[in-house]
Amino acid sequence: MPTRRNLIAMGAAILATPAFAQTATPKLVGSPHEFFKRRKRVAVPAYHVTYITQQQGTAAASIGARTRLNLMLEGLDETTMQRMADAAHADLIAKLKAAGFDVLPDAEARALAAEVEAAPGNRDVVAVGPSITIGKSVKIGWTAMGAQAAPLLKPFHNPTSPTGAIGFASFGATGKLGAAARQADAVAIVPALVVDFAEMEAKTGSDFLGRASAGVSSALRFGLRASSNATLASAYDKGPAFAGNWRLDKDLTLVGPFASVQEGAAAVRVGTLTAQADSNYQMKDRARGDAVVVDLPVWEKLMTEAYGAYNTALVDAATKARG
Repeated sequence: MPTRRNLIAMGAAILATPAFAQTATPKLVGSPHEFFKRRKRVAVPAYHVTYITQQQGTAAASIGARTRLNLMLEGLDETTMQRMADAAHADLIAKLKAAGFDVLPDAEARALAAEVEAAPGNRDVVAVGPSITIGKSVKIGWTAMGAQAAPLLKPFHNPTSPTGAIGFASFGATGKLGAAARQADAVAIVPALVVDFAEMEAKTGSDFLGRASAGVSSALRFGLRASSNATLASAYDKGPAFAGNWRLDKDLTLVGPFASVQEGAAAVRVGTLTAQADSNYQMKDRARGDAVVVDLPVWEKLMTEAYGAYNTALVDAATKARG
């Protein structure tokens, strides 16, 4: 069992623990419609990778029972993120071709999305901002980017969705992308991977004496969130364009000591969570920021395995759908 490090704050337990699950075989669920049976070609106009870089858990059971844990991913630079996104896109293209699909060249695939809004600079960087938590919350920050040959498309980018659903904002973009795909006799595939580094849970309740308690627990975990998905856009010979969607049926977790935790080495918003004396008149921290420092060679190895496994599952699903 992994060693747990505890921080007690007015009945609130904060845990930061390296823990790894067994590698799972990825399985995709969802609806591809009949596009792969009706269209002769496939295109990958965009390939999104969202790297979660921050997780902040807050629990507030009462004025005296509040706590916060902020995890910040460190040691992973944007150059590496971009290289991994490019490699993931290239891996998918190679696997589609190896499976016998007629794949549009990168420039032709990008042209299908010419009327779809792209993210400025092929980036989307979000940090957890100031907010009020009533009860409990877990918020995330991220750096997202598209492959250079398949840039990030804003309407198909929604990393906070628990199911990977792209939402109503994508309807117009789906019509434009799907119509262009129909003209090219193709299915447009837009993968969107969400790469995580920890599991976090915030809880409120009561301790064994009936006093209000609040806690946040976390464990290191490298993998893809179940919300990692692929949008499939095209249209039949007649009628409007529309989209199908595949996503992972559960989180894909890979085993490896990819990072270490440095307690208290990252900033945290304190607000009302300043240190406070407990019943024994001991000062206890109620908020902590921990740095999760990446071992880059190990992280890159796991990232390569993760996108490779996901791409294989995607190609297998498309092959099955093609019949």
